[in-house]
Amino acid sequence: MVPRLAVLSGFPGSGKTCVASFMAKELGYLRLSSDETRYMLFQKNYVELKKMPDREHLEFDILFPLIDQCKTFLLYKGCDVVIDSSAPKNWIRKPLLDTEYGGDIIKADKALIILDVDKEVLMTRPHPEAIEEWEKYWQEPVEGDYQILRYKNNSEEDLASIKNDLRRRFPPRGMQAGLEMFMT
Repeated sequence: MVPRLAVLSGFPGSGKTCVASFMAKELGYLRLSSDETRYMLFQKNYVELKKMPDREHLEFDILFPLIDQCKTFLLYKGCDVVIDSSAPKNWIRKPLLDTEYGGDIIKADKALIILDVDKEVLMTRPHPEAIEEWEKYWQEPVEGDYQILRYKNNSEEDLASIKNDLRRRFPPRGMQAGLEMFMT
């Protein structure tokens, strides 16, 4: 069975964590979160970390390579993986979507999932202070060896529609399918 990789991308407050948690709980993906990994490593959230002079080193030389290593190892073991990260720029998305492990390319069904939210709605959600900053960084995704799925997530109805579409596109296989590989 070919493992599946989903990389979520969107502004803070666009619903990435909610969708990633859904994919983990209901579709059997293993979830990797840049926010939770950042806090686990540095005991700081993004806003706190960005004030540090060595933020770029901590983010791009430690945090994202660690997520990449975890992702490729889990894919190598046959697990479905969802990455919960804002990933506003294509140079950040690319390594998250790459599947090279130990010099080999791991065959995986890959999707870049973009969550769009109207600015007025984002202002009512957590982290409205980050919107202006992310507008400077955001890049439209480039085509690659992955499908691009784009969803509008302005309401509970939109979120329910996203979940239904993801359930249809990526039917549950259960974590057990990939985790059994660890035993071999």
